[in-house]
Amino acid sequence: MLEQIAYWLNETKAKKEYITSEIQLVNQANLSEDVSRRSNQNILPTLQSVFNDSQYLQEQATASALEITQLKNELEQAETIAKTDELTNIPNRRGFNEIIAQMAASANMNSSSFALIMIDIDFFKAINDEFGHLIGDSVLRYLAKQLDAEIKERMLWHVLVAKSFLFYYLKLAMIMRLMLQIIYGKK
Repeated sequence: MLEQIAYWLNETKAKKEYITSEIQLVNQANLSEDVSRRSNQNILPTLQSVFNDSQYLQEQATASALEITQLKNELEQAETIAKTDELTNIPNRRGFNEIIAQMAASANMNSSSFALIMIDIDFFKAINDEFGHLIGDSVLRYLAKQLDAEIKERMLWHVLVAKSFLFYYLKLAMIMRLMLQIIYGKK
């Protein structure tokens, strides 16, 4: 939209310059006094008014386009925040549901499948009870960071419940290899 407005502004400016130069040429010509007077008293002020109105509309259109762009960016940011877990910075339930719907649609369209893997942190409540929620949150952040580093680009994941990470895979053949990598720490 901004490109269209910029184009419109340039075109209008070029037309204004053309009309202005043509009027100057007409004024320089030996015209009758009546034509010259009508040009100076009627035509030129009317054209100037049109130019001014056009300039005002251009400024308003530019301001509106910039505001629309800013609002779109803010909406996009709000949608991202609404779909991301604040603690771990990974997709929350809303984000997960959207991703699963996309994956299911993709799998249906490509006649393929995908798998979900769930990793549960045993006795996580005991960590919170013994060390407090700040430490528990730190453990979740640490695990999220480690899992993200291990599976980056190959898998997406999601916090389903505070202590459970849910994984989903696009290619079933890679699941076993990844599990072995996580268990045995091999790359």
